[in-house]
Amino acid sequence: MNYATKSVLTLVLVAVVSASLPSWAPSMAMAKETTEQTAADAELESLLDEAELFYQKKFNEENQRWEYKIAWTEDGDTSMMLLYLRELGTRGDGTVINVIYGWTQAFAMPSGQDLPPAIIKSVAATNDNLFTGNISATGGGVYVNAGAILQDLTDDALWLYLWDMHDTRVKYKAEIDKIMANQ
Repeated sequence: MNYATKSVLTLVLVAVVSASLPSWAPSMAMAKETTEQTAADAELESLLDEAELFYQKKFNEENQRWEYKIAWTEDGDTSMMLLYLRELGTRGDGTVINVIYGWTQAFAMPSGQDLPPAIIKSVAATNDNLFTGNISATGGGVYVNAGAILQDLTDDALWLYLWDMHDTRVKYKAEIDKIMANQ
């Protein structure tokens, strides 16, 4: 992707994220005053910057972690993604293995309604054919989830990881739309 395309995408992402997340700004200031960022979070944030991605950063008090919200737009479709770090385990030398975990919502039923059985069956069948990540059905929603090992991750690999989550969401959303049209 050339610099001009990335710049245009960044401007679009700034507008989309800013419009959809106005309440984050005050909480970001509070979180920075009370919470230190880990070296791994700083590494993830640096990768997001190197990949020229616009994101909103917020400290989640309940889960005690930094979260990064990204609006990924391609071909007129936007995926709102949430990324955060999870510990996978430790190496033999005791160093922590961090995974960037991300998810985006593909579909939501109206409040109080459960997913139709046809969608739940489709989620199970689709997961058998995914190369990366998975699709989950919980409550009234369907989500695309994925993880990537942080160690030695490049900005290009991060970009591909996010593109793959978006692409999976878009394709699966089209599948859900077909199912819902037949309900």
